[in-house]
Amino acid sequence: MERPDPTLVRTAAEVAHLPEDTTDVLVHVLDDQVATALKSLGRLARLIHAGHSHITDAGVRALATIPTIEQLDLEWSPSITDDALEAVALLPQLRTLDVSFCLGVSPDAIARLRARRPDLEIETAGA
Repeated sequence: MERPDPTLVRTAAEVAHLPEDTTDVLVHVLDDQVATALKSLGRLARLIHAGHSHITDAGVRALATIPTIEQLDLEWSPSITDDALEAVALLPQLRTLDVSFCLGVSPDAIARLRARRPDLEIETAGA
């Protein structure tokens, strides 16, 4: 089944106006406020960001409460740490995770996540 084009959002306020059944979101700036707002989308499956990422471990923990996420793009998120990977490991539907250029994430944490979730495709360029 072909995925729909993602809905572009720039702010947490814009997320509040999305239909609850939105499944694919492209975020211009990913931060903790947007992550928290995304919790209102009960069917969110794919989260991609196309601009800046200011998300922290707290924002990733908020995203980790959305059990329907299948694809999560956290690349270029300098404020996340190994703790973020502990949170996303619990996402039951997660199949693809991008933590490329997340300099706060250690190779050891990535190795632990791979061992814990062998079903998960993890992109790690520069991490």
